[in-house]
Amino acid sequence: MLLAKTPLRISLFGGGTDFPQWYNKNKGLVISSTIDKYCYVLLRTLPPYFHFKYRLRYYQMELAKNVNQIKHPVIKNILKTYYKQKIGIELNHFADIPGLSGLGSSSAFTVTMINLIHKFNGINLSKKDIAKLSISFEQNILKEYVGSQDQVAAAYGGFNCIDFYQKEFKVNSVKFKKQKIQSFENNCLLVYTGLSRYAKVLEKKKINSINSNKSYYDDIYDIANYAK
Repeated sequence: MLLAKTPLRISLFGGGTDFPQWYNKNKGLVISSTIDKYCYVLLRTLPPYFHFKYRLRYYQMELAKNVNQIKHPVIKNILKTYYKQKIGIELNHFADIPGLSGLGSSSAFTVTMINLIHKFNGINLSKKDIAKLSISFEQNILKEYVGSQDQVAAAYGGFNCIDFYQKEFKVNSVKFKKQKIQSFENNCLLVYTGLSRYAKVLEKKKINSINSNKSYYDDIYDIANYAK
């Protein structure tokens, strides 16, 4: 039995410059911090007594005889791409915060799954490997309208400045003295409104507007660089 947890994040500056459509031609910079709220996934093998091979529990429950019957797109495609075992498995997903809350929970789940499945296959990945695989998975396999900051933040954790450039990224951890950390936390307020939204709808509009709004994204980068 394996249990993995991955932190959720707050994006502070530079959001939008982490789209590959932008940083493959220009510089990208995001400042973000993970928080003490997590995504958890528990994985265990199934005894060979059931009439199904996969038992999945998230906000729904699925019983599937083969991977193609799985409805959850992330679980289905990660298992198809990376799962190398023949034995049946059970997956349980739970989190500290409801999904669609704007804290990067979708990418946190992807990062957790990729880390967990590779660990189950006996493969230890570096933080950079996990982030790169998660970015490629969401953008190239799922074909989602997403940037690259959430996957990096979830894989690395902590308070970071993340530079994006030409299909690469560099993570620089921001070091604070304990007094400054306490001051920063005391001046932050995170409120759950009860509202939810699908980020991919908003992100699609942003991506489609990149070429026609270059000055806007230049300004976002400049603000993030100034804050850095």
